[in-house]
Amino acid sequence: MATTTELVYAFVRQYIEEHSHAPSFREIGRACYLSESTVRYHLKKLRDQGRITYDPGKGRTISLR
Repeated sequence: MATTTELVYAFVRQYIEEHSHAPSFREIGRACYLSESTVRYHLKKLRDQGRITYDPGKGRTISLR
């Protein structure tokens, strides 16, 4: 079974492929049934792993590495 972090990553990857831009934290939360603070936790985890980059102060800045 995939971890929540993997589910967040998979959603972000699919969203970027379909829309050519990153989802908002709110959109990730809605899609993955998570609060925005939990989304931020998982995005930070992915950033620390070197799998994504983003600017915490700006919306839709997530990019895959």
